[in-house]
Amino acid sequence: MAVTSAMLKEQNGKSALGDALSGAVAGAVGVMALDQVANFMYSRENKEALERERKARAQVGGTEMGPASVATEKISRGLKLELTSKQSETVANVIHYGLGILPGALYGMALGRNEKMGADRGFLYGLALFAINDELLALKLGLVAGPKEYPWQAHARGLAAHVAMGVATYGVFKLFSRIR
Repeated sequence: MAVTSAMLKEQNGKSALGDALSGAVAGAVGVMALDQVANFMYSRENKEALERERKARAQVGGTEMGPASVATEKISRGLKLELTSKQSETVANVIHYGLGILPGALYGMALGRNEKMGADRGFLYGLALFAINDELLALKLGLVAGPKEYPWQAHARGLAAHVAMGVATYGVFKLFSRIR
């Protein structure tokens, strides 16, 4: 969807561009919340589930890379670039955060136009990102193994982390809305 000048005009004293920027920053904070929840849950997972997840990850790319790292590998190969491990890590982080910042900007624009959209306080937004990014796009792009390869705990962790991301994104966006 192309952003037109009409979409960026003020509505209720707030600009769509300001809403997009607030949403982008909120999306970055949302990724931080996602990481915290995922890391907390991962550190408490049972060994059998972790081993099954490691095996599933190794099916894609031959190592235990996460989806952003697999995407980095595919992009660098496609562009015939040889990245150092530090460069690969940086690109993977850009991809990881980008998957929160870009949707966060769009979410911010939508929230700025329709206050009722956020009545769930970000829960449905996080749920949608989980379903679209983790369960659909990552699979279709070959960034993850099939869903049955992973233990249920990995799916539950992803769901909880994305819901936390959605709630954090919403909360930070609303905070910015009050300040602006």
